[in-house]
Amino acid sequence: MTRMGFTQTVRDQYGNITEADSSVSALSFFGELGGSYQLFNNTYAELLAGYQTMSIDRSISDCSDCETQDIPVDGGMYIKPRIKVAFGKKYIVSASYMSYQSGDITNGLAIGFEGRF
Repeated sequence: MTRMGFTQTVRDQYGNITEADSSVSALSFFGELGGSYQLFNNTYAELLAGYQTMSIDRSISDCSDCETQDIPVDGGMYIKPRIKVAFGKKYIVSASYMSYQSGDITNGLAIGFEGRF
């Protein structure tokens, strides 16, 4: 297996020289539209369609002159069936599957917890 990170020789503010490893940070935005159908008193089946975009980069933290690499990942369009179960008026648990129709991601599973105050 190939490691996709990188190391770089760095000098800290005190003049110490070390090898620093990179880390990855990501930011994702998405929008969804769809419908919901009540199965039981507190259970809903939903079908959503959405689009996700991502910004991912690899860098060495706390380093002003170090290399930064963009990681190109296209999120794309997806279809998302979801089941939601409400527990009273405050809590909701959901399970969903995302099937990507375009982009670099093929599918995903999610478990969600919501609480209202």
